[in-house]
Amino acid sequence: MNRLPALHRSVGWATLGMFLISGMYMRSRFPEAYAASEGIRYQYRANHLYLLFGALLNLLLARYFVAAVSAARRRAQMVGSTLLLFLPAALVWAFLMEPPQASPHRPATALGIVMAAAGTLLHVLASEKGPEP
Repeated sequence: MNRLPALHRSVGWATLGMFLISGMYMRSRFPEAYAASEGIRYQYRANHLYLLFGALLNLLLARYFVAAVSAARRRAQMVGSTLLLFLPAALVWAFLMEPPQASPHRPATALGIVMAAAGTLLHVLASEKGPEP
């Protein structure tokens, strides 16, 4: 548990780097590559911002993480951290694979958002100020 803040910090900074790289990719490829399809362009932009979202969640948790005293709360924190640590992988996959399909069905993006929500809520519920999970 004492290594989680460092792990969240590393993942957060790496994801922030991926956010910058995805921005450079979009800047170099748009608008020429997807001028005919605004939908694809909007999906890339949304997934680009989700990467920033994942990076900031991990960086914030790295800064404010305090291991809970009770075993049940620590387990909830561990599950929440696991979800948030794997969140960037789902979001990078979504950025790379979903927009070119131009489909409204975006399972990787949905998975990432569910992971972010569940991981964050588990940490909130596991905090010493929250209810017992």
